[in-house]
Amino acid sequence: RVGLIVVDFATGTARRVLNSHPALQIEPGVNVISHGAEVWPGKPLLIGINGIALSPDAETLYWTVTTGTHAYAVPTAVLKQHDSTDAQIAAQIQNLGTFGDRCKRLPLYYRCHP
Repeated sequence: RVGLIVVDFATGTARRVLNSHPALQIEPGVNVISHGAEVWPGKPLLIGINGIALSPDAETLYWTVTTGTHAYAVPTAVLKQHDSTDAQIAAQIQNLGTFGDRCKRLPLYYRCHP
C-alpha cells in the first residue's frame, strides 16, 4: 500500500495522504531497465513512489515511481494544510508527462531515465 507521509516538524505531527493513489503506484506492464538490461528478468522490480524532491523554493513536491514512466508534482501549500483531504490534494497533482525532455526542464536534480 503506497502513500505519502507529510510531517510537520513545528508540531511534531505526521499524517498519511494519497493512500493508494494511482500517481504513487506502479504502472502495469512497465519493466525497470538499467544500463540497457531489465532489472531482475522474470521477477520484475515493483516499486511505487520512490524518487522524491522539493523545488528550490520548497513550493512544489516532485516525484516519480520506480516502476513507471511519469513524473508528478503537487504544490506543497495543499500538503501544509492540515485539513486538506486526499481528494483536495489529488485534484492538484500535475502529471508532468513521461521521462526525457520534461525531466531536463525541472529546476532541480531529478532521477530520470533516458
